[in-house]
Amino acid sequence: MMRVSSVPFFRKVPFIRILPCFIAGILIQYYFPHAAFLPAVVLLISLLLLVIHAFISVRSKFRFRKPTATLLYTSLFCIGSLLARDRNIYYQKDWIGNYATEAKPVLLQLSTQPIERDKTWKIEADILAFQDQQGWKKASGRILLYIEKRTKGLQKDQQIITEKSLQPIAQMQNPGSFDYAAYCARQGIYHSLYLTEKDFYVVQQPKEAKHILDRAQEYVRCIFHQYIRGQQEQAIAEALVIGYKYDLDDDLLQAYSNTGVVHVIAISGMHLGLIYGILLFLTKLLQRNAISRWIRALLILLLIWSFTLLTGAGPSVLRAAVIFSLMLLGELLVRKNNTYNTLAASAFLLLLVNPFYLWDIGFQLSYLAVLSIVWISGPLYRSVYIPFRPLRYLWQLMAVTISAQVLTMPIILYHFHQFPNLFLITNLLIVPLSGLVLYGCIVLLAVSPLHAVALIAGNIIEKTLRVMNQIILFFDQLNFSVTNHIELHFIQVALYYVMVIAIGCRIIYKKPLYATIGVVSGLVIVGFHSNRQITIRNTGRLVIYQTHGQTMTDIGSGGTYYSWTSDQPDKTAEKFLASSRTQLGFVQSLGRLSTKEYPVVQINHRTLVFTDKAPKHGFFPADIVVVQKGAFLNMSDLHRVFNARQYIFDGNNALWKIRKWKKEADSLHLRHHSVPEQGAFVMEY
Repeated sequence: MMRVSSVPFFRKVPFIRILPCFIAGILIQYYFPHAAFLPAVVLLISLLLLVIHAFISVRSKFRFRKPTATLLYTSLFCIGSLLARDRNIYYQKDWIGNYATEAKPVLLQLSTQPIERDKTWKIEADILAFQDQQGWKKASGRILLYIEKRTKGLQKDQQIITEKSLQPIAQMQNPGSFDYAAYCARQGIYHSLYLTEKDFYVVQQPKEAKHILDRAQEYVRCIFHQYIRGQQEQAIAEALVIGYKYDLDDDLLQAYSNTGVVHVIAISGMHLGLIYGILLFLTKLLQRNAISRWIRALLILLLIWSFTLLTGAGPSVLRAAVIFSLMLLGELLVRKNNTYNTLAASAFLLLLVNPFYLWDIGFQLSYLAVLSIVWISGPLYRSVYIPFRPLRYLWQLMAVTISAQVLTMPIILYHFHQFPNLFLITNLLIVPLSGLVLYGCIVLLAVSPLHAVALIAGNIIEKTLRVMNQIILFFDQLNFSVTNHIELHFIQVALYYVMVIAIGCRIIYKKPLYATIGVVSGLVIVGFHSNRQITIRNTGRLVIYQTHGQTMTDIGSGGTYYSWTSDQPDKTAEKFLASSRTQLGFVQSLGRLSTKEYPVVQINHRTLVFTDKAPKHGFFPADIVVVQKGAFLNMSDLHRVFNARQYIFDGNNALWKIRKWKKEADSLHLRHHSVPEQGAFVMEY
């Protein structure tokens, strides 16, 4: 009887074996920076030994197979480390940060179209050169420009010169706040500038012929504005087809996020998958012979990569483009595709291009969603048999939607601190509609030369989009649509994945050990949560946040808090502090008070005072004094009146004033804290 031996899983997925070592090299270089010399030497030695291994006998190769594998993994680790260092502009010799102190006139080229904000235009620019005493020198780097709103004529590819000193991008040091400085650094941006009309002058206008992708985007937007009525409907169409999100209303965007369907208007692999599917259907006839199959593959590749570039080539859509390209290549070469290996290969290729995709949330969610669907949706769908075909299709869509949440949920909770409770219902309704809208928009672009037909297509798309928005807004207004203020520690996220993998292994391999690992991981996660709830219940906190232009202070315990503000905070400020309040355990607001109307607060037998001046007469002892907008303030006068244990200088004050007060306070041996320089002031009681 013939014995059939199956190939072990990891033998069939080489990229899954090599990807962890490559990623480890990137991570070690990022979190523990080191010179390129050591990994370069180790890489050269490993490659030399691998070359020698290629010329030894087959018996010797088998004998040394494990050391050979170790050399290969070591080489990949070193390549990851070297790539992460090479792609980091911080280590380049001509980086502008090495000369920022002496750089006065700086030559910049605007690299993006101006994005309209409340008071400024936001633009990214490439640094081309700077001038010092010896003349102009070539430089590299990127910078964020904020140019006052009244400035006209700003265009992509313009070259300008400014003499303002570059400002490092500062990180808002609030508990649990998003590290914007690190986010920008991973994109090669370390500086920013605010410019008025008088702070720069244009030295070279862009060429008349715009980039083909810019012209294509403008054409698509023009067609949508012409044939689709309604600003929000136009904005959704732009976001869904070309990834242009700057016209979206903030409240509508938040509603899509709260209901769990924001992926519909954030260009992702789903959109490219829909286009890939229709291209396969339309090119079925080109499968008759080898030549026609190559023509079909090249045509599909051209179209999907054109769409990828048109949408800005974000990590999630790039992932889909690479996967579809590998699938087409495998089909042409008559190679059987292993989905897991293809997924790992696409990740490897993208990280070769840009190692910092590893920290991109879109990259993480895209791969985890696909992996989750591939791993879980099939068994979940087959676990329930539904004979009625329409209901079976509905169950299939539900299985995919549920599966996608399994591996993406902890990342969403960790970064965004909320969970859309109605995601299953909204996805079942919105995903099919969004697919129809995408196909409808493609038809609209195709028939746009036929005005009458385009009007009909635009009208149908507009009505469909309006129904989509109404559905989203209806579910968003429900009190139970979203659960907010969810805080996960990084260890809890890691343990969650250990638990999921252990459960999967228990189902596949039937070993009790995996069940034990899963249960223990789950119990530790619950233990972390319980410890946090006990800490929140028993700890009170005074927090003076680091904000621009106003005082924002929270005082609370047991999950509830009061807020003190110098001015009426806008939605942006409240949204900015949401993650900080979640980490601090401030869940329920009991009210907002003005520091002008209520300048004195009693906190657990301590007196807190908000002031912008020292009264000329009187004595009012306090424990903590918060100085806000102190125009003509003298620390000796302030201490004479309040005799406080500590003085806090908040973000309302100019840095030069704070530094002056700090010198005076040091001479008087007074404790002080500068919020703009040291970050948020947090006191537990």
